[in-house]
Amino acid sequence: MISLKSPSYAIKKILTACVVLFIVGYTLFEARGLIMGPILHITEPYNGEIVHEPVVYIEGSTHSITHMTINGKNVAIHENGNFSNAVVLKEGYNEVVLAAKDRFGREISETLQLMHERSPFVSDKLTQTYAEQKNN
Repeated sequence: MISLKSPSYAIKKILTACVVLFIVGYTLFEARGLIMGPILHITEPYNGEIVHEPVVYIEGSTHSITHMTINGKNVAIHENGNFSNAVVLKEGYNEVVLAAKDRFGREISETLQLMHERSPFVSDKLTQTYAEQKNN
């Protein structure tokens, strides 16, 4: 059996151990972003979604990201980690690649698979007029 010099000695040891555990726990909590690496979360559109508009806004949030691209083009990230960027889709199947990098060079990427189908409610004449205006 271990003999203690006094009860106050045991209390000091217990308090010291609690303080050390608190400091280690808090340090790990604050360093979780460095440990886990970059995080990329896409909120809109959903993977596999069918869209009827030729332009879709890719929206989501990030954590621990310093640089981000969508289909190779730089994307601005707001201070709170949110992003929103318009992407023009071709008719049919489209892949949109989102890539992000943290300050240590660790990368993460996600690929959205989207299907662009022309809306059945848009007339061919209106689509043709839009295409003519776009080309002029």
